[in-house]
Amino acid sequence: MDSAAADERPFSPPPPSYHEPASLLPDGESGSSAITQIPAVSRAAEGPSVGTAIVPSSSLSPQVEPVVLTWVPQNDDPHTSPVPSTSHTDVPPNYVVAQAPTKPVTYMFSPFSHDTMLLIPSAASPDTRPKYHISVRMNCFIPSSFITTVRAGATNEGSVIGDFEMGIADTPATVMIRGKEYPMMDVLKRHGSRLTGSWKWRFFQNGVKIQRLFWDYQEQSVKKCYSGDKKVLYATFMPLTPMRVPGAPVQLQTLTVMPPGQDYFDDIILSILIIERWRLTPIKSRDKNDYRIMFNYG
Repeated sequence: MDSAAADERPFSPPPPSYHEPASLLPDGESGSSAITQIPAVSRAAEGPSVGTAIVPSSSLSPQVEPVVLTWVPQNDDPHTSPVPSTSHTDVPPNYVVAQAPTKPVTYMFSPFSHDTMLLIPSAASPDTRPKYHISVRMNCFIPSSFITTVRAGATNEGSVIGDFEMGIADTPATVMIRGKEYPMMDVLKRHGSRLTGSWKWRFFQNGVKIQRLFWDYQEQSVKKCYSGDKKVLYATFMPLTPMRVPGAPVQLQTLTVMPPGQDYFDDIILSILIIERWRLTPIKSRDKNDYRIMFNYG
């Protein structure tokens, strides 16, 4: 009876025992300050004994050292900034400085978006970057009048070269160039037919009207731009393009600028855009009524 009751009593594992392996300590030193002892757990309660683990007390509370970033200047004096070198070896490789063309350059009026086109040089040009960004927007107060803006470069972030406004409005058509706005009739003067006549582009300078450009429209296939005295050829414009056909690339209007005309490029691009807008505006309807009374130019 007593033996059976003894068998039914719950098993209590023996208390854990601690071991202090003196062999791991230097001679003459106590392990209480440098060693933290972990008791060995009874095999009957937790499975196989894992023995005694000896862990340095410093590892239980690690000390994190601060991170220090340092920079060592290249020059010997830390109170002065390095002076950039001006040696020619600092020039980036393959760097090309754009220069004024010495030969005629042909540019194309290339559509860019629904309201924008770019004037881009041909691939054979020494500088193939777009020359002008040309955009059109509506005058919100007069929706029948439109403003064309010419900017330098390929984006609408370029500096404004000039603009002009033309359309159906009571106010006169205007053109702005070099920061000043003029009535268009004071700047552009037509002689003869709008299709085969000539156009004079002129401005006041010191109270005197100076003719800067002369456009000759006598030829149907090519329009020629000369100096004001008609002695120097500045540019030629090809307005006509053939009908599109399958398998053939679309041909664009082109503007060829001669070396002397590069200095007058801003005047050339603004004047040809206005002249073409003027030239292509319908004049008469089928019943012979004149359309020009509707527009603020003509």
